[in-house]
Amino acid sequence: MQLAGKTHWSFSTRTIVYWIATIIILLETAVGSYWDLAQIPFVQQVFVKLGYPSYLLYIIGAWKIAAVFILITPKLGRQKEWAYCGIFLIYITAAYSHIAAHDAAGAAGPIVFAVLSLLSWATRPDSRKWLIPETTTTTKTAFKIIYWVVTVITALVMLSGGFADIVMASGPLEGMRQLGYPDFFTPLLGIYKALGGATILLPNKRFRIIKEWAYAGIIFDLTGASLSHAFVGNHMHIIWPWMFVVTTFVSWRLAAFRK
Repeated sequence: MQLAGKTHWSFSTRTIVYWIATIIILLETAVGSYWDLAQIPFVQQVFVKLGYPSYLLYIIGAWKIAAVFILITPKLGRQKEWAYCGIFLIYITAAYSHIAAHDAAGAAGPIVFAVLSLLSWATRPDSRKWLIPETTTTTKTAFKIIYWVVTVITALVMLSGGFADIVMASGPLEGMRQLGYPDFFTPLLGIYKALGGATILLPNKRFRIIKEWAYAGIIFDLTGASLSHAFVGNHMHIIWPWMFVVTTFVSWRLAAFRK
């Protein structure tokens, strides 16, 4: 009876923690999406202070709306991994940006929300988790070849681009400046790219969740790059990121063919 009581208490506590953390994150993200899309003076001032282009608010605001919808919808376990990944990346990027802009106090809020987003993810009930299917044992060689080709292409693009960003090579740095991004964002983006490219090369066993986050991050990066070029009128570079969106999607779709 004592064990049963402890089990019940633990389950109830986990549920309470999940809903408190999730409601806070949902409210902050929902309100933040409105502020971003409406470009209220407060967020505009923050972006000016950090050195980011104001058009980025539209991109982030749209992503936030999608994340809120996915998190409040029952089931959708796999999509929730993408939502949590996106929300967490927004918060830690915001925290890093405040610190890099010599505003350490401004990083406190994003750090708290980043922790709450991870707490929500870690305590989510089974009904809201991604039920990972067993790795396929198919012998369809063609699918495996396609998987490896597109995965290696995507990984190399992310790793090479990430390294160039981390060392702040002149080409990528100038490109980011043309898009209106602050210099300190370039090496952080490079770290994201390198981690994503390396992660999708990991085997599925024991790494399936983190690979899902990596695929989500890569898609966020590529689509964000295309939209950024569109906002500044750099039409020559709008299409090419979508070529790698395709390779990323095919790799993600065929990932089950890797043991």
